[in-house]
Amino acid sequence: MNCWGNMTLNRIGSVLWEEYGYYGTLQFANEISDFMQSACMMELKADFTWKNNYVYSRIDRGLVNAAWVQMWSCLEVIVMEPEFSDHFPLSVSLDDRQHKGKLNALN
Repeated sequence: MNCWGNMTLNRIGSVLWEEYGYYGTLQFANEISDFMQSACMMELKADFTWKNNYVYSRIDRGLVNAAWVQMWSCLEVIVMEPEFSDHFPLSVSLDDRQHKGKLNALN
């Protein structure tokens, strides 16, 4: 088990939560959901991250594990305005004054 924590920004090509609609295969949604559960990852809340005319979706997501949540209590995903594509870039904001432990990042 990693003691330093994990964070990932992922493009998930399927909408997992029913309240945002269903686009993609149920099998893929189940695989992503199973991955999140087995890796003990949770989603950072964010707005829609992709648009195509009148269609909006949450394709891109920020995922963290419990160690990140404990170390960075003010962790949030900021959805920025798209400049060069139809995807909204994601930025992770964390208040380093809230950092409660040593964090090592893998490049």
